[in-house]
Amino acid sequence: MKGLLLKDILTLYKQTKIILLLMVVFACIPAFAVFYGAMMPITALAYDERSKWDELAAMMPYTAKAIVGSKYALGLLLIGSISLLSAASQVVVSVVQHVPLNTETLISIPLVACGALLMMLIDLPLMFRLGVEKGRIIYILLTCGCVTYFAMNTDDVIASLDTVSVYSALLMVLAITIVAFVISYTISVRVYWVRRG
Repeated sequence: MKGLLLKDILTLYKQTKIILLLMVVFACIPAFAVFYGAMMPITALAYDERSKWDELAAMMPYTAKAIVGSKYALGLLLIGSISLLSAASQVVVSVVQHVPLNTETLISIPLVACGALLMMLIDLPLMFRLGVEKGRIIYILLTCGCVTYFAMNTDDVIASLDTVSVYSALLMVLAITIVAFVISYTISVRVYWVRRG
């Protein structure tokens, strides 16, 4: 799987150098950079689809678990790296401005990372099943549905969040993310294995 992960990183580096550099720069704005990092495995899948990588991979001794796992590992690597950069940037800003480090801001970074990861976990099985273009359309529709729901129920969502401490919310979101990761990965492996024939 290391070779597959290296392939994805090198492909993304060659094709999206400027975007990757901007992600490092925008690490000061965690939500933007982290969510963009979560989209990179889909970009890697799009390059694989365009170059007919699946046909070549079928002739190699790669298992469905390794091929699918490399995309999940890429997402984890990027989201984790950007989250660490974001946390480091918050520390630097607090030192430069001589202000105390805001604990809530630091806690919000893993929350944002989990949110981005959850979006990726919903997206990848769709991409493996339907292909990048069709999967992207379904994903956009799901995202619009979620945004509309939260926009229409903002008061209820805020009221429910007020009853939960930030630390409890973080633990709850981490637990949901871990369970979702296992389910998403299992579905993606199964879908890829069936599609591969």
